[in-house]
Amino acid sequence: MRVVLFLAVLFAFGSCSVEEGKGGRATITGKVFVQDFNGEGELIVEDYAPDWDVFIVYGEDDFYSDATTTHYDGTYIFEYLYEGDYEVYAYSKCNACANNIEPITIKAQVTSADQVIELEDLRVID
Repeated sequence: MRVVLFLAVLFAFGSCSVEEGKGGRATITGKVFVQDFNGEGELIVEDYAPDWDVFIVYGEDDFYSDATTTHYDGTYIFEYLYEGDYEVYAYSKCNACANNIEPITIKAQVTSADQVIELEDLRVID
């Protein structure tokens, strides 16, 4: 009986380890700031970007884990995250890059359960 009880307790504590991702109480938020240039390279608009796609990678994942779209004021939010490492990115135009786009990334580390991390602006070119 003691062995069964010991194994049950060991299993319960061993299964409490949680990886990065959804299910927690932390939040990562920020804004996307966009610059738009005309064909001659002159800046014509710069402002916070509504309806811009933003992606998040949980831990060591090779592909984005979740995505959202910015609000009217350029704000994005990823909620209900566990403690761990994250990478947030948005795509920017890049004439010298493959497919003419490049990811602009910011890394974040959630270190406490109820943490709210406000990242610096993701600065992109449209």
